[in-house]
Amino acid sequence: MRHGRWLSVCAFALVMFYLVGPVRAGPIANGVGALTGFFGTRSYTFTAGSDTLTADVDYAVYAPTAYPGDDPSTGAHYVYVYQIFNAAASTVDVAFFSVGLEEGSGAANAGDDTSAGAPGTAGGQSPSLEMVSATSVYWLFDPQIAPDALSTTLLFTSPYTPTWKSGAMADGGLPTPGSGLLPSPTPEPATLGLMGVGLAFAVYARGRRRR
Repeated sequence: MRHGRWLSVCAFALVMFYLVGPVRAGPIANGVGALTGFFGTRSYTFTAGSDTLTADVDYAVYAPTAYPGDDPSTGAHYVYVYQIFNAAASTVDVAFFSVGLEEGSGAANAGDDTSAGAPGTAGGQSPSLEMVSATSVYWLFDPQIAPDALSTTLLFTSPYTPTWKSGAMADGGLPTPGSGLLPSPTPEPATLGLMGVGLAFAVYARGRRRR
């Protein structure tokens, strides 16, 4: 009798684990058609006082011409794709999401893909603003992504292959630390070398003008 009761308790606990499990992955995390080693899910959690922001981010990188959705580079570049799943356990919305960039990343075409071919889970909140700076690509949401809701398929493109940089998100006041690494372009060594030469020349020219 005790043995049967113990099995019933274990079965209930297993069901509850799958019902409230921490990872809520979608099709992007499966990596169909994506580069080997550059697809999966990252989890972000931050608590301050009674507020908690916890969310999963699916990610994948597609080689030129391999992206199955609406590619803004028309097949010329690598496509970097992300989708946010705000957890039901969150007490705040997601208002901001960013991925770090190296200088000379070639990142462009930041936006989202709502086409029928987009690899992410259908539906979701579209960003109200997206932008590429020298150090990051980011998306702002207004309306924000509520707990137990998701974003659309977010993307940008680059001519360069991926490495890993920190990602971050916030609700407008409660940020997650940038500790969850996400795919980000790696500029070619030649590009970095040209940037170094250009910087050295600028410093030299400034010194000449001061004489």
